[in-house]
Parts: sequence; structure tokens; C-alpha cells
Amino acid sequence: MAKQKHTGITIRHSRSCPETNKAGACRCKPTYWTRVYDRRAVRHEKNCPAHDGAPCRCTPTKGVVIHKTFDTLKGAKAWRADAQVALRNGTMRAPDRKTLREARYPSCGYAALSPV
Repeated sequence: MAKQKHTGITIRHSRSCPETNKAGACRCKPTYWTRVYDRRAVRHEKNCPAHDGAPCRCTPTKGVVIHKTFDTLKGAKAWRADAQVALRNGTMRAPDRKTLREARYPSCGYAALSPV
């Protein structure tokens, strides 16, 4: 595997780009996928009662990767630097796994609202 040029940033080419298969020079406009690691975050399993405030009955995982895609390398580097500072200061956290429907109707189960 090739060595990354920028820590935490991966260059993503289109499938038809010759650079993807190492067959030639790039002819696409690549995007930049950047990520930071939040070691304080705790993720519970999807059906864990801890999501509703009850005691946890699962084995939560510690640490979450937060990622985002950018059109420019400059934007990816800036977001990564800002995100690392925000995580260090505690002003940023990993997003919750709840869907909009689950957040809107917390007392109902998701299955009760899904069309059959």
C-alpha cells in the first residue's frame, strides 16, 4: 500500500480514473476524505436501552471515527485541524446514530412507524 502524503486524509478518485488502477495519470477531479478519532465517545449497540436513559445491557465500544468529504485538499486540511482542536477542547463530539424519525418520536419504536 502506498504511503499517505497527508495524515488522516485519503484522496478518492473516480472508478474510471486511470490513477485508481495505477494505470496512468489522473484525469478526474478527486475528492478528499478526511477523518479524526474521538477517543472519548462511547457507542452503544443499536437496540441498547441506554439510548432511552435506561441502564446499559450491551458492551459499548469506546472511540469513534468522525469523517467528512471535501472537494479541495485545503478544505480537508482546515476541517481536520479545526476538528482536532475542537475534540481536544470538548466542543465537538461524534454524531448520534439516531435517525430523524427516532429523534422525533422517542417514545415509539421505529417498527411501529414504518409502513407495511
